[in-house]
Amino acid sequence: MRRLSLFLLLSILSVGLLAACGVKEEESLEESSVEESDNIESLAASDTGVEEIDEAEDLNGDTGMEIPEEFPSDYPILDNYTVIEAAAYGPDSLTGELVQVTLKYDDTDRFSEAIDLYKDFYESDGYETEFIVEHGEVDQGEGTFDLKATTEEKAHFCVISKLPNDDFFTVEFSIRNKVSIPN
Repeated sequence: MRRLSLFLLLSILSVGLLAACGVKEEESLEESSVEESDNIESLAASDTGVEEIDEAEDLNGDTGMEIPEEFPSDYPILDNYTVIEAAAYGPDSLTGELVQVTLKYDDTDRFSEAIDLYKDFYESDGYETEFIVEHGEVDQGEGTFDLKATTEEKAHFCVISKLPNDDFFTVEFSIRNKVSIPN
């Protein structure tokens, strides 16, 4: 009984401590002291015209984002997607040259088709596949497919995810130069 009381007391104190840390009111990007770089091109929230969303509005609509022009034009992409994240960073950025895109598909029947498309693309188009990992029951239409493939110049990461209760799946690409990150 004493151990249980001690455990509950410590749990309550831990939760209280975490709550006390709370959400710090953050300063806006305009007020931030972060130095901007002209070489970074990103589709930030301010670029997409974010506005208040009424609860009655459909949250699955078009985000207004597009695939960055730095993304390879010869990449196969399944149609009927919504871009939910996109960013392109130049070679002088902290991350080095990097392009990231996340696509959302509402037709979950195409989950396996997407996996087959990108698996075949990376295995047959001059890429060296470093790893392919499947989590969950990918063959049953849910889980995560994780792939890394490289060329002499670039490292390509592709993650395709479908959670059990979601009525959509996502395809995430991250393509970066293999050269070291600048100092």
